[in-house]
Amino acid sequence: MKAGELLTTLTIRTNKNDYIGVYYQDKKQQLAFSHISINKKGFLVLYKEEHAADLSMKDFLKTLMLNKKRPLYYWNGKKLSLVFGFKEENGKLIL
Repeated sequence: MKAGELLTTLTIRTNKNDYIGVYYQDKKQQLAFSHISINKKGFLVLYKEEHAADLSMKDFLKTLMLNKKRPLYYWNGKKLSLVFGFKEENGKLIL
């Protein structure tokens, strides 16, 4: 999924409540991403660092806007995976 596709989906969704953060599912727990950056290959990558503050939705959306054409990936600590979609659960955006 490209960053612009996710941005478009998030801005036209019917649920107008704000998300509290961007998460990924690791087994049975949901972990919040703390950073988003561009890697050496030019991919936009979400990742979590220990003891770092959670990524704010403002920073997440701003980065998506500035990098609409870049493919969006996430790093779960073991491998880099392409974002194919998301789900909403309890105010969380889960990739």
